[in-house]
Amino acid sequence: MDETCIIGYFVVGGWHITSMFIHALNEWFIEKGSRRLYYHWTVFWTFVTVVIGFFIPPIVFIVLFALLLAAPFMAVYYTWICYTEVYIKMQRPIALLK
Repeated sequence: MDETCIIGYFVVGGWHITSMFIHALNEWFIEKGSRRLYYHWTVFWTFVTVVIGFFIPPIVFIVLFALLLAAPFMAVYYTWICYTEVYIKMQRPIALLK
């Protein structure tokens, strides 16, 4: 493994964060109780934990290692959230009126 793997984490993560900000600013699919809203809060508290961890070095290594392992699962889950919004909710808007 070389630095390409780490660059991939930053590219996918940057795209992910950009997508989250766009959805939050435009209030797309952020209704109360939605998966996206819970996911946004999870990412927010993870970010807060990392920032706090920079002031307490043992915590930052534990959190960053956990994120290294959790990032692929988070990416798959976020992709699933986006898939359900685009291909299920957007293709049948009449069915959602019930």
